[in-house]
Amino acid sequence: MQNLAQTTQQIKDEYTHLHSYVIPTEKISLTDDGLLSTGRNEFPLTLDAIGQFAGVAEIPKQFFRELEPDLRPVIFNRRFQARATARGIGRDIRINLNQGKQIIGFDDKEYT
Repeated sequence: MQNLAQTTQQIKDEYTHLHSYVIPTEKISLTDDGLLSTGRNEFPLTLDAIGQFAGVAEIPKQFFRELEPDLRPVIFNRRFQARATARGIGRDIRINLNQGKQIIGFDDKEYT
């Protein structure tokens, strides 16, 4: 069992090299290649990030993960923008990237 100092150091080591960016919600979309577009850049998503974005778009996570890749953008882009228009999503989203420049998720105000 680790003490508090060891746990703190482990968390610091794991998350020190992560990058995050604030993106306007209306700029976010899923490309036909399965990348998340920010309007300027495109990033691959981890499975956790796919699940998190599906959840905020109110798409069942397991269904979305198993969906044919060419259908994901159609469903996601429509649902995500509908939720954004209805103000079910904030105006901006802070996406978090790992060292490999993959989106690992986003900051969810519901849990902060």
